[in-house]
Amino acid sequence: MAKVYVGNLSYDEDDESLTRMFQEFGEVQSAEIVLYRKSGKSRGFGFIEMNQVDAGFAIEALNGKEVNGRVLKVNVSDPSSNSFDMENGDFTRIYVGNLTPESDVYFLSNIFKDYGKITSAMTINDTESGETEGFGFIEMDSNEAAMKAIEELDGKEIDGIVLRVNWAKPKPKKSFRKRVSYQ
Repeated sequence: MAKVYVGNLSYDEDDESLTRMFQEFGEVQSAEIVLYRKSGKSRGFGFIEMNQVDAGFAIEALNGKEVNGRVLKVNVSDPSSNSFDMENGDFTRIYVGNLTPESDVYFLSNIFKDYGKITSAMTINDTESGETEGFGFIEMDSNEAAMKAIEELDGKEIDGIVLRVNWAKPKPKKSFRKRVSYQ
């Protein structure tokens, strides 16, 4: 079974239309458009699960294809394929999850300031409401500071929420973000 990422979708697509798009390549086990938590509207990407061979044909045929006025980005979704060792090197970016809608960059900065110098902080926000989507990122000035923060803050309860804190896989900067730079 392969999980396929489908990006740059029209915001009008839903689970059923995504299934139809991939059915010509084989049996679709599941299809999911990722939605904004508050509004329930499409975030413009989703995932398909289908057998590996059929997924390969679908990726080859649909990646770069224009559908509903948008050029699709289609590839294998493999969150475990991190090709570098985050704990031994220069990696300093941290994912922070399970945030409340009211959480902002100042909330994040206040939590992480005791672990070292913060070079940037951002929360990912709903484009319509402006509220935090429930997660954000912190960048520390050193790998050691980032490791210490992850070790001590993951699972810690702060202001009634239990934080999820771990390494952030590098991603392109595409969504609406609020960022404060400390450099």
